[in-house]
Amino acid sequence: MSDPRDVTNERILPVPRDSVLEAYRDPDQLKLWWGPDGFTNTFLAFDFRPGGAWHYTMHGPDGTDYRNECEFVAIAPDRIVLDHLRPMHRFLLTMTFDDLGDSTRVRWHMRFESAEECAKVRPSVEAGNEQNLNRLAAHLAERKPRELRTTRLVAAPRELVWKVWTDPNHVGNWWGPDGFTTTTYEMDVRPGGVWRYDMHGPDGRDYPNFIRFLEVVAPERLVYVHGGDEHLAEPVSFRATVTFADCGGSTLVVLRSTFASAESLARVVRDYHADIGAVQHLAKLAKYAEGMHA
Repeated sequence: MSDPRDVTNERILPVPRDSVLEAYRDPDQLKLWWGPDGFTNTFLAFDFRPGGAWHYTMHGPDGTDYRNECEFVAIAPDRIVLDHLRPMHRFLLTMTFDDLGDSTRVRWHMRFESAEECAKVRPSVEAGNEQNLNRLAAHLAERKPRELRTTRLVAAPRELVWKVWTDPNHVGNWWGPDGFTTTTYEMDVRPGGVWRYDMHGPDGRDYPNFIRFLEVVAPERLVYVHGGDEHLAEPVSFRATVTFADCGGSTLVVLRSTFASAESLARVVRDYHADIGAVQHLAKLAKYAEGMHA
């Protein structure tokens, strides 16, 4: 029997779970779709960690501003729990994400402080949540054609895989597609830090690269912006998210690169075989990490 204090909305989205979670974790994405139809957002604070604050103002289509103050209670790969504190209704929002392979079941469960308050706002809250999930679905559908996603199960512990990805003493031994080698000039793996390096191609050419790290959560997650390569006719710029999931002694690595447009992604796949290169890239990572672990 359901609790009269609860409001629940559910949706299955045809997108892998890590892509759905990225839309919540990344404030630049979240502000684009959060809220009912016609609302926009200004984020005043977004500290995505247990105990962290999320303060934002929602701007209604009628010009009214709605200030919200929330606190993250719990964050896990399959859920986010948010305490909505003030100044409007007080409720606990638990968002769960069930991994269905290439799809994700998203469930929003809101618990209000009293059954009376819940009954008063239920119709508008249920409708607003449905619109919010519609906007999330539309946002993810728009991003999907711009995203290159590659996975690899590495038979080595997560801490080791993280180390060989983030330590300049190791990364040059495997980074890049087949036939490429790497020289690192600067590598500062922290939010705001940069990585400057040259990739040396099998054709004898050098390809300067620049990366700026946006998010570093050891040993779970890296987010960075790749600034492009001046040797290409059209420099390639994309945002990459790498996740490292502990699989009982092995590590599932998921590399997602999001380009500015579907055309940009299509171009690098057509002209530079970026899809094949990404598979080779993770295969070299696996061979190196597994060799160290042996």
